[in-house]
Amino acid sequence: MQLLLPCVHCAGRRASKITSTITSCFTGNYVRLWPEFLPGTPLRCTPVFDGRAVCYPSLRVLRDYLAWRQADTHINNQVGAGICEAGAWRHTPVNSTTSFNNMCNRTPAKA
Repeated sequence: MQLLLPCVHCAGRRASKITSTITSCFTGNYVRLWPEFLPGTPLRCTPVFDGRAVCYPSLRVLRDYLAWRQADTHINNQVGAGICEAGAWRHTPVNSTTSFNNMCNRTPAKA
């Protein structure tokens, strides 16, 4: 994620130009730095990344979105790792990570 403050006026603040530039730079650096992070593992195909530009109306809205994404990513990682059943989060009170973690530790993952 790349954040641009309202005072930044690169590319005339055109969303498509900013998105394509950032995505292109990320892709180039991903390929260039691959051997440094995964030595001995060849890159088997050309990576493709997408990007999007979103204008958040305030820092509070942005903060709330990032908090939600962090919680959502944490849940998805636990489900993906087999720690928790996919539907467990539906039965957890909002903003109750501890309750969610406790429920996941008691809930056997489906094979």
